[in-house]
Amino acid sequence: MQIKDGNNLGPGNNNWRKENVTIGDKIIKLRRKNNTSSEVVFDFKGYGKYAFECEVPYLPQNVVLGIFLYADDEHEVDIEFSQWGKWWNSNCQFVIQKNELPMFQSRFWNFKKYNKGYINWTPNYIEFNLNNRTHKVVRKCTGKMKLILNLWAIRPDFNDVEVDFYKWT
Repeated sequence: MQIKDGNNLGPGNNNWRKENVTIGDKIIKLRRKNNTSSEVVFDFKGYGKYAFECEVPYLPQNVVLGIFLYADDEHEVDIEFSQWGKWWNSNCQFVIQKNELPMFQSRFWNFKKYNKGYINWTPNYIEFNLNNRTHKVVRKCTGKMKLILNLWAIRPDFNDVEVDFYKWT
């Protein structure tokens, strides 16, 4: 497991701080504070179901919570909580970044504070689930993707936010 630490790093040219991450036996806390972000990268496991349970407070419209599998910018599978800087945008999305087909994206509203979900990555399809909203996309998605949890901002945002993960597999 790795924790991102450094300045002007992507996404969004954020400043990342190790001290914004707390890892315990049964909890991972990600924080955005003083306009700094947090990210945890897990070791590669391969195909399978990546499940999570987390408590997500109200997020300011510039803040993004990402739960995703990532190999590179062309091999990425995301569940994201964000309004992407626009108050009228829905606040969640399932996304598959580039691959052999154009990007897939499904945006929707989620008003739950306590969230359960998963990304099921197989050789032939990706299945998303968030609070029993399921979407299956039949397509190959290859690469040595790792599970990443991050909390960052698309523009400077000085609102302090904390997200607790109770399960991550």
